[in-house]
Amino acid sequence: MLRRLTLSSLLLGATVLAVAPTAAWSQASKRLDGSESSPATIAQSREKATPRLPQLKSWTPPAINRAKAMGARDDGALPEMRAGSAGENKPDKGKSDDGVSTGGKPVAQSSSKDAIEPMNFGQGNKNTIYHFTDATVTSDIDTAYPYSAAGYFYFKGSDNKWYSCSGALISNSIVATAGHCVHDGGNGNKGWIKEGYFYPSYRGNSEPYGYATAKYLFTTDKWFSKGKVGNGYDVGLIVLSDRKNKNKEMGYYTGYLGFCYKNCLKDYWFLTQLGWADNYSNGNKMVAGQHLGESDGKDFAFGSGFRNGSSGGPQVANLGDLNRTGGSSGNFDTRNTVFGVTSWGYSDSSIMIQGASSLSGQDNKNDFKTMFNDACKEARKLHGSNSCSNL
Repeated sequence: MLRRLTLSSLLLGATVLAVAPTAAWSQASKRLDGSESSPATIAQSREKATPRLPQLKSWTPPAINRAKAMGARDDGALPEMRAGSAGENKPDKGKSDDGVSTGGKPVAQSSSKDAIEPMNFGQGNKNTIYHFTDATVTSDIDTAYPYSAAGYFYFKGSDNKWYSCSGALISNSIVATAGHCVHDGGNGNKGWIKEGYFYPSYRGNSEPYGYATAKYLFTTDKWFSKGKVGNGYDVGLIVLSDRKNKNKEMGYYTGYLGFCYKNCLKDYWFLTQLGWADNYSNGNKMVAGQHLGESDGKDFAFGSGFRNGSSGGPQVANLGDLNRTGGSSGNFDTRNTVFGVTSWGYSDSSIMIQGASSLSGQDNKNDFKTMFNDACKEARKLHGSNSCSNL
């Protein structure tokens, strides 16, 4: 069953978990038709927005006591995906006080002022697979593709309060994020956010690509009706308006990431997390975290220092570009592909483990292909047939 609602703009950030049943789930959606806040209100409210991330109090990842990944199974099902696009990568000039560049050749991902402790593992996780490295994505590269496709999502929740999440473009005007960043979860039509704004490469007071407003919202029917994190269905999509004052889709400027839509939940998968977490630079800079994601059968679990505000951020396979001269390209060499979105963390910040719902969900029950096609249908109505194409 398809549920549809209408929204004219949205802003949201939360931490959530979800569970998936055996048959494919239908989608829930909403169109935002309400009035948008003024630029002044948006700017003022953004300063007070609450970063979101659902938190678990007691849940043990399956490999918490294992020293390394052993006995990983290969189910033989190859991931099905779509490639992304680099876009123009020409951010606005003159809006930054810390040297946001127009992109170019990637350089070091951290500097002395932005560096975060490398190879961290969290309390009690030293001899497990939950090691990770987090680093600030510096102004030298945060506006260059593929980083430019990631963005800060600021929204007004169903309670009329302002929140922040993270997300990433997977088409010219379609953003993948967590279900809890567009809907409260479990309370039906009452749970939709009221307005939202997506800022690619956001950097505090610097908005190198400006923003676009949320027009349509989508989430899984299980998130809409159940809303429990940790169950594999905390996935959402946002269809955006044109980039503000530019009359072109945001992805034309930033590019967009590829994405997996079937067989995305693997036993072990190496991923890079992107997002805006309030414990790193007060949530004003994009941070990248590298880790091995392990499936518990419903979600990916992985080591991470990210906290509130990271919800909805993309989990990307093979982030960046690579020119290879000889040798094998490996079993999976497709680059810049979103496999999931950050969903939850632990209330005890010393544990440093997070979870992400894969886009396809447990046993492909999220039916992400249908969700994307439904979102693409609305995007084509807004922007024309070149906005996206069905899977």
